[in-house]
Amino acid sequence: MELDDPHKRREFRKTLSRMGVQEVQYRLSTGKFGERKKPVVEMWLADVMSGAAIADELFELSERFAALQTKFVEGGSFSGLFLKSEDASDFEALFTTTIALLSSERQDINLFRSRIVAAYNEDVGGMMGGPSLNCVMKISKLVSNSAELLARQPHAIAKALSTTDADNVYVSVERIEQLREVHSPQWDLSKLIRLCEELNGAFQNQNYFSVGMLVRAIMDHLPPVFGQSSFGQLAAQHGGKSFKGSMDHLQKSMRHISDNFLHEHIKKKISLPNRIQVDVRRELDVLLSEVINNYIG
Repeated sequence: MELDDPHKRREFRKTLSRMGVQEVQYRLSTGKFGERKKPVVEMWLADVMSGAAIADELFELSERFAALQTKFVEGGSFSGLFLKSEDASDFEALFTTTIALLSSERQDINLFRSRIVAAYNEDVGGMMGGPSLNCVMKISKLVSNSAELLARQPHAIAKALSTTDADNVYVSVERIEQLREVHSPQWDLSKLIRLCEELNGAFQNQNYFSVGMLVRAIMDHLPPVFGQSSFGQLAAQHGGKSFKGSMDHLQKSMRHISDNFLHEHIKKKISLPNRIQVDVRRELDVLLSEVINNYIG
């Protein structure tokens, strides 16, 4: 069996981590992994629910952050120590993976995530455009501490995962999977699927400006499927009373919110968006469901 190789098994488990718990559970329930991979997937899920999988990944990430500390080079008295472009790119990739792993509504986990983001924002993009040595050291320590927290409190982690995964998804994994299974000679759904995936990532990472803009992009992308040239026409002319009501809410609420995100001028004081302001998940799901059920042959 291919996954008997320890290296290939580790790589497969990393792939499962990138998918996320909810999507892995859905694919497992629908038999998409096959019988040969099923035991490995089940073991990974058990490790996630115990906190072991995430803790192990974070320990590995902290070691990779620590290894970057040895790769700083001297740039002279003007620029000081800096990472070469390839190592700086590795740092960005490690940072992105870490933030994804620590996405949670649980206060203590989210506190580590917030501190790591703060350390990044305070100390990246200086003279040479990358992180400082102090930044890499600080993030390495914070990631290590978060791993230790997860390893010590497995049952609390399992509870946090089971109660927050669904709430952290903007477009359901099942809906995205249904879009993937659509085959149409007239419409290519690849951009729509990618927009939905990026929307989930933005929502999970609390990037609410991006959420508003991505919902607006999906709204502007779909009218031709319904024989319309604009979302306003779609909202006014297509479907029954219930569908029109959902689309009217998208048109009047989210369109105005996203317009404000895109075009608002800088001010002395600006109120940043929050989770509630950009939450039109129900209405968006109604729209995507209509695409799947009625308009793609």
